[in-house]
Amino acid sequence: MKFLLDAQLPSSLKQVFIRDMIVFTRSIWDKIINAVSVAEQRILITKESDFFDSFIAKNEPYKLILVKPGQYFQK
Repeated sequence: MKFLLDAQLPSSLKQVFIRDMIVFTRSIWDKIINAVSVAEQRILITKESDFFDSFIAKNEPYKLILVKPGQYFQK
């Protein structure tokens, strides 16, 4: 499996995954993130609900993990 980790999530989250499986997106527009996710069949991990809306409406990104952090989630 290959993942995209959205820039709004803490970079420490990358430690959970193997480095070769992650592309940490910084200042990349949502359209480009969706395009990369589809083209490279990467699962997007994000907390932005805009990607959920896009996933439902257009089936983009390729796959989605929507994180809803609680009060104990820290950067």
